[in-house]
Amino acid sequence: GALVSLDALGSRHRFIEAFDTGEQPKSVNFLDDDRLVVPLLADRGFNLISLKNNEVKLISVPLYSDKLGFVESMVIKQANELWVSQMFNSYLHVFDTRTLVLKSSIKLKGKYPKYMIYSSDFDAIFVSNWISRNVSIIDRKARKERERIPVHGTPRGMFLANRNYLYVTQFGKDHDDVRHGKTEKIDLISGKTRGSLGNPGAKRHVVYDSLHSQYFVSDMMRASVEVFDSRTDVKISTLKVYNNPNTLALATGKKLLYVSCRGKNSPSGYRKKGPDTGFIYVFDTERLRLVEKIPGGNQPTGLSISPDENRMAFSDFLDNRVRVYKMP
Repeated sequence: GALVSLDALGSRHRFIEAFDTGEQPKSVNFLDDDRLVVPLLADRGFNLISLKNNEVKLISVPLYSDKLGFVESMVIKQANELWVSQMFNSYLHVFDTRTLVLKSSIKLKGKYPKYMIYSSDFDAIFVSNWISRNVSIIDRKARKERERIPVHGTPRGMFLANRNYLYVTQFGKDHDDVRHGKTEKIDLISGKTRGSLGNPGAKRHVVYDSLHSQYFVSDMMRASVEVFDSRTDVKISTLKVYNNPNTLALATGKKLLYVSCRGKNSPSGYRKKGPDTGFIYVFDTERLRLVEKIPGGNQPTGLSISPDENRMAFSDFLDNRVRVYKMP
């Protein structure tokens, strides 16, 4: 049935629409201002949502869809490319952003690829690999895995500070999730670690705020977001949020940081509905203050801001749903 959502009194965000998706929408990404890409962890590809036509399509990947495990997506605008990671078989798939036709599929030696970022300096894609505990570097034009950088834990989110340093969030130290996760700073010239930043925990995601020379790191274990000065790597604040903060999204022009908080896990594991629902926390990036809490469903995980910063979308992982809001 249709979802009815009442905006909280005083809310600056306005609910627009909810869309039913395939099984377990793991992440959300605006392909452009009117289209959303939603990789499905337990389904045969990703959903393409048109906000203009209110349509949801399943884009499957011939030969590979049966393996499931689609987790993250990334847009390289200047190349008209959409990249989608498929975790269970260690593949990356490249689509044309205009036609959504599959251009190529790339097999990695790194195991369980998750998050991806693009470097225009290197014309390369950096991919964090969950099980092999390293970061693959993919030559975009050659469509080949060039090398792998070992890291000291289970890698998740990443960002590049100029062309010299790669920051990698560590979810845990070992495969059994002994959670010693910090943020690792890697010198790409020497390949050496130049710092292990923040408190031990379970780091999940990181975003860079160029306007205020700072970056934000979510920590699922500590229910917090660490804030660092990007010029010195000194921690300047810790923002408290709800249980299991997952994805971060930055609206730089509006000076807003969004944090998807999944809520408490079920005693039977995170793939079962838990005892409560989650929230989207919204912070002012200038004053580092909480300005709003938007109610989510069962495990809000994916989170994205449209390029024009007019809309915000998030996925309720266990409700198989994506919600879209008009931003202030």
